[in-house]
Amino acid sequence: MCDARNKKFRMPLKWKTALCGLVVVMAFTHCDLQMAGTSVGTGNPTEIEVAFKNDSGAVPITGDLSVYASTQIPVEGYAPAPLLKVNVNGMTQASLNVKAFQSLPDSLWPKGSKNGSNFMFNVVVTGDSQGVILKGFTWRKAEGDFVLRDEDQKPPGNGATAVIKGQLAPLVAFQGIVDTSNFSLLLDYYLFIYGTGYKAKVERGVFAMPNLPKDKYDGFLLSLPRKENQISGVDSASVYSLTTSLDAGTSNLTRGEVHERVLLPDSLRSN
Repeated sequence: MCDARNKKFRMPLKWKTALCGLVVVMAFTHCDLQMAGTSVGTGNPTEIEVAFKNDSGAVPITGDLSVYASTQIPVEGYAPAPLLKVNVNGMTQASLNVKAFQSLPDSLWPKGSKNGSNFMFNVVVTGDSQGVILKGFTWRKAEGDFVLRDEDQKPPGNGATAVIKGQLAPLVAFQGIVDTSNFSLLLDYYLFIYGTGYKAKVERGVFAMPNLPKDKYDGFLLSLPRKENQISGVDSASVYSLTTSLDAGTSNLTRGEVHERVLLPDSLRSN
């Protein structure tokens, strides 16, 4: 009888060729998976250049480019001034780099604009007659780079400058009436847009925000106690959403639900 254990098995040539091809494919697949799990080749920039454009092409402006934390409240007593400002004089672009952000103390960033060592911010461009609000950027302090928005194109290599299109819009006045039927007579109300310098005090149910880029925005109302009506033990205030978007065509606004509670400024806290 023939004993199969004593016979030497020889693999056919075509099997050897197929097996080699499989090994090569697996090696490349393993390499791709390793690259996909690393930060190498992400293309995150260390500088952002905002190019000012409209439907006709590049547009020189005279004004400024400002950086605001994404949840910054521009009402007096909170943080009305930008974190960074770049003056623009007849230029068609302006740049922000990581070095400028590194000089900012962490304490300047509101809690809602921080996630570990990541800091979320907006860019506001204001010219003499045109401007734009660009939201949704992140500065990664630990990595030393910026994360762009989904609609932005990453530069070809790490550390390169990313060119962001700032589509300018005419600056117009936003003004109208706010329904005050559910307002307290002991409080002042301020209309504002998070992460920008735009705000307006509601006076007798009327508001006015001049020189705002024409667009639609999520507006919010902040209620603060008047200095003569401070209540002992109260250390926070309500921020309300609006039932409709804020835009140049909106003339009537209504207070919605409570969006968040924020600490009162020191000047309005009663001992």
